[in-house]
Amino acid sequence: MVKENTFGRRMIWKGVFILLSVLILQIPILLVRNLIDDRQELSSEAQNEVTRQVGGAQMIYAPELKFPYKQNEIDPKGNAVYSDKVRKINANAAEINGNVDVEMLHRSIYEIPIYKADFKIDGSFVISDNDFKYYNGTAYLYFPIGNFKGLENKITAHVDGRDYTFTLAEDGLRTKLDMDTLVPGQVIEYSISFRTKGAESLRFFPKSDTFKVNLTSNYSSPGFDGSFLPNERTVNDDGFTAQWVVNEFNTYGNNYPEFYVEFVVPVSQYQQTTRAIKYSFLIILLVFTAIFLVETISRQEVNYIQYIVTGFSLCLFYLLLLSMSEYLAFGWAYLIASGMTVTALGGYFIGFLRSKTAVGCTVAVAVLYAFIYVLLNLETGSLLVGSLALFAILSLIMYFTRKNNLMENPSDAD
Repeated sequence: MVKENTFGRRMIWKGVFILLSVLILQIPILLVRNLIDDRQELSSEAQNEVTRQVGGAQMIYAPELKFPYKQNEIDPKGNAVYSDKVRKINANAAEINGNVDVEMLHRSIYEIPIYKADFKIDGSFVISDNDFKYYNGTAYLYFPIGNFKGLENKITAHVDGRDYTFTLAEDGLRTKLDMDTLVPGQVIEYSISFRTKGAESLRFFPKSDTFKVNLTSNYSSPGFDGSFLPNERTVNDDGFTAQWVVNEFNTYGNNYPEFYVEFVVPVSQYQQTTRAIKYSFLIILLVFTAIFLVETISRQEVNYIQYIVTGFSLCLFYLLLLSMSEYLAFGWAYLIASGMTVTALGGYFIGFLRSKTAVGCTVAVAVLYAFIYVLLNLETGSLLVGSLALFAILSLIMYFTRKNNLMENPSDAD
């Protein structure tokens, strides 16, 4: 009479239990993900509050020259009337040179980058024959700017050898020019200086025939975006330099040309933790698989409770990572959280496995966490590296289980 292989049957049921446990443990993982979203929302609220207080993003345009004039029109009754009109002349050239100093403002546990920038705009206007027809002795220099709250001093201008100060008008900042003589084809050179503060970004609108921007900053993680990327840029740990050169042909067909540089934290700790938690299912499954293989190969059974405790320890890692990353750099937070988890699991493995395989399982968990950290720091290559690693792991599992038969009685084994 053949003895019933109760060990094999128990292992089959335990395999089913492991699969269900891996799925059920996604519930606490989901709770941690919801907590990440809540903390990220608090961070966004703090950033929005600071942004509102300092004025937000600054928007910089090329200056404009305007000639007010009267236009003779005929009303519906046939009477001649005069209406006020303005002839707007875009700059022929505008070159903006700016030095942007970025500092991290602390609000509670959050860091928000804000900036102070000194700008000088040099350029010229060319009065065409058609523009000159609208000149009646009065000319204004307008300086469109998007965020008046961010201005820290009065804006001054130097135009054709004379100094001016802009004042606030109903349609923006302007200053009346003293034009002794003005003739068609005349070139009017200008220089404008101002200081501004803000947060999030600096935005530029190239509304001139030639628009050039040169920026230097101490911020080492800028984001360049918009209709145009920098023609030249250098980014290192000390900061960045960037240059844009845009002409009228580049903006043709683009009604709202704009480019900007962002001063935001490039990858927040919440984004990094979210990326890490996406690997939670894989980590739990692999650790449980490793323990299960040790069971089946060594014929030393592990209690169901010990699987559950191990699973909750792996879930707790992400809560530790989230809480620590709010106070430490993500790399250090990951190292400490994974070190605590590996140490706790190592002691637990030794307690219930009572063999050298416990050390192997502990090392495997440590290598797994290290490998996940490498994947988090990869960009385009993470999918390829991860796929190759999974293939290698599957190959190892196939190798160690090639002769394993759960339905074989221990007494019948070779």
